[in-house]
Amino acid sequence: GVQTCALPIYTEEPRYWLTGKLFCGECGTTMHGMSGTSKTGKIHYYYACKNHRKHICNLKNIPKDTLEVHVVWLLRDLLEDEENL
Repeated sequence: GVQTCALPIYTEEPRYWLTGKLFCGECGTTMHGMSGTSKTGKIHYYYACKNHRKHICNLKNIPKDTLEVHVVWLLRDLLEDEENL
């Protein structure tokens, strides 16, 4: 079935626990957590390639919650597979 994950509501700046552990699939440099505010005032949290702001890399920013949920699911699948233990 389809699995859902409740997304946290941040009351302060969130932890970017994948910062320095993720590498850009385009240029290979590390990715780090960032936030930005839209025109409507909503704060968006995401991971960005360090070279993106320097206009060296074209990888788009990835929403924080989307990326972290995928990593958790991948890790869980790896740990549930007895061949990996």
